[in-house]
Amino acid sequence: MLFKILNYKFTGLFFMLAVIGYLSVEMFGPNKQSFLPGKTSSAHHQIELACDLCHTPLDGVKQKACLDCHGDALKEASDSHAKKVFNDPRSYAMLEKINAKKCVSCHAEHLDTKNSGKTVSVPTDYCFACHDDIEEERPSHKGLSAEDCSASGCHNYHDNTALYEDFVKKHLDENSTLSSTVVPLRNIAELTRKKLPLIAAKNLSIKDQDASNLVPNIQIIKQWAKSGHAEAGVNCTHCHKTDDKTKGSVTAKWTDTPSLKVCEDCHTEEAKNFYKGKHGMRLAAGLSPMQPDLARIPMKQQAHDKKLTCNTCHFAHDYNTRKAAVSACLDCHDDTHSKAYITSPHYQLWLKELSGELPAGSGVSCATCHLPRLKIRKNGLNRILVNHNQNANLRPNSKMIRDVCLQCHGLAFSLQSLADSNLVLNNYSSSATEKHKTIDMVKNRAKK
Repeated sequence: MLFKILNYKFTGLFFMLAVIGYLSVEMFGPNKQSFLPGKTSSAHHQIELACDLCHTPLDGVKQKACLDCHGDALKEASDSHAKKVFNDPRSYAMLEKINAKKCVSCHAEHLDTKNSGKTVSVPTDYCFACHDDIEEERPSHKGLSAEDCSASGCHNYHDNTALYEDFVKKHLDENSTLSSTVVPLRNIAELTRKKLPLIAAKNLSIKDQDASNLVPNIQIIKQWAKSGHAEAGVNCTHCHKTDDKTKGSVTAKWTDTPSLKVCEDCHTEEAKNFYKGKHGMRLAAGLSPMQPDLARIPMKQQAHDKKLTCNTCHFAHDYNTRKAAVSACLDCHDDTHSKAYITSPHYQLWLKELSGELPAGSGVSCATCHLPRLKIRKNGLNRILVNHNQNANLRPNSKMIRDVCLQCHGLAFSLQSLADSNLVLNNYSSSATEKHKTIDMVKNRAKK
């Protein structure tokens, strides 16, 4: 009997130690899945295991953590509900209804009751809490449901840069398709030597390559020789040598697989935005690269184990940007919207650009809309580059209007199209069936 009791005690002790050991490994190791209190939103599920990014050990979620990632975007959008709005004493009564100074008041995570497909954790009619007198202020809103406030093309809580009244006024009565439908072209090639004066001042060819003894595959050399790198004077050792001081020589410091830091040295802005987007946010959080099998939208089975870095889409030497603009996307994405692209009018324009029938910048690729052109001024240079942060205009989709849609289309057409869920699914292969109320509301107010 005593033996059985001791046996049970030792078994229980062993089991308890095993559980403690397992939880300790989970807590202090890279995989903290067991400690997640609930499901995260699609916005944060990639980084849900990097707990310290958002949480303090004993004090919940850090407000600073939200602003570290989203602060620049809010500032750029002139946040309609910035903290300073609620610092006004006249707004104190509103804070009793919703503490709008704290991001987590509306964006709480790990909640299974969260609205489907949205990052907000409050009811969809939350606007009514503070704007319950809107029908008196705006008779045009009489009878409208508070649940429709954030419908596409109406209002956004933070970013209304394409929806505020004065902006809409400027774009009334525009044609569905504008007379000029060409997006700005990237200009890194013409600026390269100004930005990187140490690079050779001439186009390079096969005979100029400086890695012949270390790269047995001549095909790689040929790919490089046809690339923009060779055209800009970027030789093999500019990327493949580590931080030695022997300029232009191939030494034991050579590396076959340059790190992302090498790409960042020249493509600083592109890399910065890549880390903010869905493709690079795990790397920014110190986690392993994103893989399609971690996504919550349909991805192609054969792409599930791809690790997303610069070379995944651009390839190492044959970094054809035309392939990166469409083929690289469709090699992974298998959702309805993506699959419908190849039957859309946009794709036909893309094919015509590739064939030379239309000028550069007039075709519409996946990247044209989801990784649009970005104009910046840095170090005295005017740059036109690709914004690799698709989060910048993904949701709400009206954020896409200014930088994407209005490059080719009128505002009314853009609002109507983005608000039509069927068009989103068929990749805008047809026309919207209903006019958007925003245009008529602004027109009517302008007449008064």
